[in-house]
Amino acid sequence: QVSLTPLETPIIDMAKDPLERAMLDFCSSASLLATAIPPKFSVVIFEDDDLVAKSYRVVLKDLTDVHTFSTEKDLIRFLERNQADLIITDSIIQPILSTVHRMAPDLPIVVISAHSAPKQLPSEVSLWIDKADMDAKQLRQLVKREMDSFAETLSD
Repeated sequence: QVSLTPLETPIIDMAKDPLERAMLDFCSSASLLATAIPPKFSVVIFEDDDLVAKSYRVVLKDLTDVHTFSTEKDLIRFLERNQADLIITDSIIQPILSTVHRMAPDLPIVVISAHSAPKQLPSEVSLWIDKADMDAKQLRQLVKREMDSFAETLSD
C-alpha cells in the first residue's frame, strides 16, 4: 500500500475531472516507483595513463557509469560526494588504497597492472589482474560479474 504525503494528497483530491484525477494518480505512483529503481552501477577508473583510462571508458560506457581520475585528490573528492560500486586501478600506493578503503570499506578494488602481483596482496585489493592478460572482452566480463553481484545485494 502506497501512502501519499500530505502535500500530494490535496493535489489529487482537487482534480474534478476523472481523467485528470487518474493522470495525477498515475504520475504520483510513477514517481514513487522511480525512487525504487536501483541506482546505476558506477565504476571508477583511477589511472594515470590517459590513453588506458580512455580505452577503459570506451569499453565500459554502454554498460555503466564510468568516472576516470588520474589524481588522488580528484578521486577522493569524487568519493566524498558520490557512490562508487567498483574501482579499477593500476595504483598500489598504500596510502591511496587505505584512504579509499576507509571511506568505503565494502568497495571492491581491482588492480589491473603491468607489474607482477606481490606475494601478499594489500588487504584492500579484491582482485589483481596482469594487464597483459586483460583485453576488452575480459574487462567487460569482470564488470558484468561485479554488476551481477551488486544486483544480488540489492535484491536481498
